[in-house]
Amino acid sequence: MAWSRRRFVKLLSGIPAASLFPFFSHPTDTKADEQAIPGISRSTSVAPPPAPAGKRFRLGYKMICWDLQFLDTDPNTLKYADAEKYADAVARAGADSHLVYAITNTGIALFKSQFLPKFRNLPDDFLGAYFEACRKRGIKTELYYSLGAQRAVGIEHPDWMILDADSKPLEDYDDSPDSFGGPTMNFTPCFNSPFREHCLKEVKELADRYTFDFWDNDILLWWGRRYICYNPYCLEKWKARTGQD
Repeated sequence: MAWSRRRFVKLLSGIPAASLFPFFSHPTDTKADEQAIPGISRSTSVAPPPAPAGKRFRLGYKMICWDLQFLDTDPNTLKYADAEKYADAVARAGADSHLVYAITNTGIALFKSQFLPKFRNLPDDFLGAYFEACRKRGIKTELYYSLGAQRAVGIEHPDWMILDADSKPLEDYDDSPDSFGGPTMNFTPCFNSPFREHCLKEVKELADRYTFDFWDNDILLWWGRRYICYNPYCLEKWKARTGQD
């Protein structure tokens, strides 16, 4: 059987990290756990009983992600969105921090942007209200920005996208039944095009407007070595670097 990096990484994924790197393991705080849940320690293999009303088990640090991966085609999408109720739910779940989407992987914003469409049923500053609702409850917030999946921009500016040899935008999707997004998945931006300056404007708009604790840029490099781009901006850059077409 031939071994490749892919096969090796797949094998590693099934091995507990603690068995590979025991020197990174933290000692179990059995005493603290026994105080939190009498009779049960973290080293016990038996699942703890349900927590008494009003109490939580000690789970350590907890981050909750509200994963917005849908389009705005249904007229009822987010029609009843309520920043205070959502923040209450996150607080009741015991979250220390919350990943809050500013721009989804479908290229739609949770606020009125100069550069992107907004979910039609959301108030113009839903994002700001949500950040504030989380802060009032002591929840740290992480702004999620989807950089490389902006379908709306691709529809408006197809010449800013990665182009195939026929000068057509390359849509990245898997048409299998279990695929994410199917044929509606995003065009892939070309960072040698004016999209680079455009996304910097998006970033500045968010940074100037909102207060949050962390910033998460998603979908930046995953396509980097998978595609060949025939965008004129890439062809020009290639010619300048190599002297060849």
